[in-house]
Amino acid sequence: DDLIDLVCSADQMLASRNSTPAGAPPPAVSEAAPASALPVELACNAMEPERGRKRRGESARLFDMSRYGQRWVALRLAYVGTRYSGMQYAEDVETVEGALFDALTKTRLITSKDDCGFSRGGRTDRGVSALGQVVALRLR
Repeated sequence: DDLIDLVCSADQMLASRNSTPAGAPPPAVSEAAPASALPVELACNAMEPERGRKRRGESARLFDMSRYGQRWVALRLAYVGTRYSGMQYAEDVETVEGALFDALTKTRLITSKDDCGFSRGGRTDRGVSALGQVVALRLR
């Protein structure tokens, strides 16, 4: 019910913004307004807990991959390739493998693309989508 109220109020707010004359300022939202009266992006941000905040003087902890076991994994991928310049990794070009390596490195499942024993079962050209593309590598 709260979500429905939030969506309805956001819809009403958008309708009122669209009905204001050009050049007129948007309607003001007070700080004390309930979450259902806030624009959707503000209401959603207000509900999310703060994450990743470091205390002062606290340094980032280094991740020690040697403390964890690794195993060979085959990943079956599907992607829409319109924004990629193909499957195969290339410097300074957005590729599917580049996006995969970025995600696996960010989640600390691999340390780098060179250390994971990566192999692919096929590749695609620029703008080509795939369903069932297989890659194999060692993951934490």
